[in-house]
Amino acid sequence: MTDDKKTPTWAHAIADGLTIPQPAPIDPRHPRGSAAALPGKSRVLARGDQFELTPEFLELTKDGYGETSWPEIVSDPAEQVRRWHKVMLAPGKTPLEMLEEIEAARLSKARAEALEQSRYLARFGKRVHTVYVPAAQTAQEG
Repeated sequence: MTDDKKTPTWAHAIADGLTIPQPAPIDPRHPRGSAAALPGKSRVLARGDQFELTPEFLELTKDGYGETSWPEIVSDPAEQVRRWHKVMLAPGKTPLEMLEEIEAARLSKARAEALEQSRYLARFGKRVHTVYVPAAQTAQEG
């Protein structure tokens, strides 16, 4: 990390797909405490996810040579594009406007799925009812 750039305290995902380490729950009995990572555990960020860049978290991001790389480019969109071909992260907590946009998209998708399901039921539900219900009633009567 250069002296003119400072790693922010919080970061949020502005695109899906970046995998980050998943810290273990704080365990005072463990020699590394909260800095211990769950073996093989990671988390794939979705747009809007936010995380704190604590010293313990930064320790988990170190590579085999003991160097961190990606937390230092959270505030550098040009370097993110160079490395990942798109901007994945932004400094700070997730803005309220982004959270509202994500929620609106989720609700829109849920409404579309519900509409598709209701159209399917309107089209095929009556047919299923007439094909299977009389057979069930016949079995009960017999």
